[in-house]
Order: sequence, then structure tokens, then C-alpha cells
Amino acid sequence: MTKNNLLYKYDSTTSDVKDLTKNHIVKIFDAEVKEIKKRGEILHNLKKGTLLYEYEFTPILNQEEYKRILSMYKSSKLLKELYHKLSLIYSALYADCIKWYIGKSRIQDVFDISKDIEDIRKLKIKNKCCPIINNLNVEDLDDTDIFQWIKLAMNKANLNNIINSEELLYQYKSKKLIKPYNSDGIDVIKKINNIVYKRFLNFLIKKSTKNADDKQNDTYFVLQTSISTKASFEILIKNMFLSEDTKAKDYEAIFTSGQKRINWIGTKKELGRYLFYLDNDCKEEKHLAPCDTIYDKYNIASNIFYIKNIPITEKSLRNSNRKLDKIDKRNALLSAVKALRKRDVIK
Repeated sequence: MTKNNLLYKYDSTTSDVKDLTKNHIVKIFDAEVKEIKKRGEILHNLKKGTLLYEYEFTPILNQEEYKRILSMYKSSKLLKELYHKLSLIYSALYADCIKWYIGKSRIQDVFDISKDIEDIRKLKIKNKCCPIINNLNVEDLDDTDIFQWIKLAMNKANLNNIINSEELLYQYKSKKLIKPYNSDGIDVIKKINNIVYKRFLNFLIKKSTKNADDKQNDTYFVLQTSISTKASFEILIKNMFLSEDTKAKDYEAIFTSGQKRINWIGTKKELGRYLFYLDNDCKEEKHLAPCDTIYDKYNIASNIFYIKNIPITEKSLRNSNRKLDKIDKRNALLSAVKALRKRDVIK
């Protein structure tokens, strides 16, 4: 059997899963199934075959969060059971993505498909893509707060005398477990899918030989084509996102050199959404992002913008990317970003 053929024999049950609360290396083998005759029966013996690939497993909660949640419910067997079940769901999804990666790359340690990475990021691939894409909460990809969900679920369990994780995740009918998930289960699965998506995409970016060679600009945002920024600037000024003393050339500089700070007088949430629109397409809004993937956009933005003359951190910006409730503000931001793709300057 050739090395390439082994890739199609991969089975997630052969991955070496260890402690789900700590980082560790997962080893993936092809599955060697042998039939064993015993007392007239044919038994199947699954053995690990050739090592295909290995990757680092990152727990669904970091160590700090995991210790915090343990300290809140020290004597709870339910907590550990719930966390283990969520971790298994998460690790299985991630393993399926790795399986897709192996089948796509075909040759071990060679993965140079920048177009696939871009398509995954923009959610263009369906069906034949890694399994995570079709189940994403596309309305809020930053919805990943598993810690808070577990905390609320444990409080609910304590109030309602719930003693097993099945009741927290699944629907019940006549005291018998049925599927699909209940509303809480659906909510946490969305969060898990978002986590897997982000971590897997980051994994692909790091593994891609092309992306490893490409140096991402870390001082300003790069537009896909050379287009005037004047129309976008005027929309942001008119709708009070930029201070009136901001000059058009200073706004243009955030796409050319990033040499001067810009004072954003809108909210932090509005700035977060502006950054989101820069490199994310929105089908429902018929919006095509003017920038290619900006892998370090929050770090770049923290070095470009002040919010009402106060410096802002990368972490704070990253946590502020949420959909806007005010439709007029959302539309104004979207118009400003869309204008970056237009060649005709709006006067």
C-alpha cells in the first residue's frame, strides 16, 4: 500500500487523545483492521498502523479558565462530566477538520493551497469543504464564550437538581433522551463550531508553506486595488465616526503607510465592525471586502486608532467585534467600507 493510499485509511478513532484539559500532541494513524476468527465468530481487531500526522491539541478552555470554573464548583461531578462531553464534541470536530486537511494535502507536510484558506475564511466552500463550514454561526463568528456558558449551565443544574450533562444538552420526551439538542445545547454547539473554525483556520495559515513565506504588513491595511479613499473618508466624517480635525490624507495613510494615528470618535463596537467589514464579505449586504485577509488586523488597528483620544489594545478591539443594533450606524459603516472598492469619488 502506497503512502498516498494510507491517507484515505485514516480513522479518527485511531487518534491518540490524552488529557482534554491540557495541551498535548495528538498522533493520527491509519487504521489497520484485521479479522480474527474465534469460536466460529469473526471479530474485528483495530490496530494503529502508520503514523500519518500529528498536531497539537488545545483544550476548549485555557488552563486559567478551567481552574476558575473548577474552583466555583469544587465538589461537582457534573462539571467534569459536562466539560468532558463538550471537549469530546470539540475534539471530534477538530479531528474531522484535520482529516480533511490530510486528504486535501495528499502528501504529508505539504499544504500549499492559499485559495482554499481564503475560501474557508470567506465561507465560500460548501459540502466538499472541511465539515465545520456548513454549521457555523455566521451571524456572530466571535461567539466563543464557553466559560460563561458552562457557568450558566451549572447554575441552571443546581436550581433544577439536574445531575447529568445529557439533560443540559439534549431534549427529553417521556423521560427518554431524543435528539436534536435543546436550546442550550444548540447554543453551545454554535460556540464550539466557532472555536474549531478559528483554531483550524489559524492552523492552516501556519501550515501553509505559501502563507509562511508571505510577509503580512503589520503597520497598515492593504487594499486589493489602488482606489481613492476620499468617499469613504467623507462618509465617516459625516456620520461622526472620525473627528472633524482628521485630514483626508491621514485617513488614506492607514491604507498606505500607517504613519499617523487616527482619532475614532464612534464607539469601540463600531470600530470593531468597521474592521470586520474591511476583510469580510457579507452576502446579505451584497458587500465584497476591499482588503484581502488581514491576519493581524486588531494589532494593526491598535497602532493606528485612538478612541476619543485614548489608546486601545488589540485584545479590547478583538472582543468588540459584534453586530450593531443601530441600523443607521451599521449602514453608514458599510457604505464607508464599500466606497473603498469604488473608483468614482463621491462628492
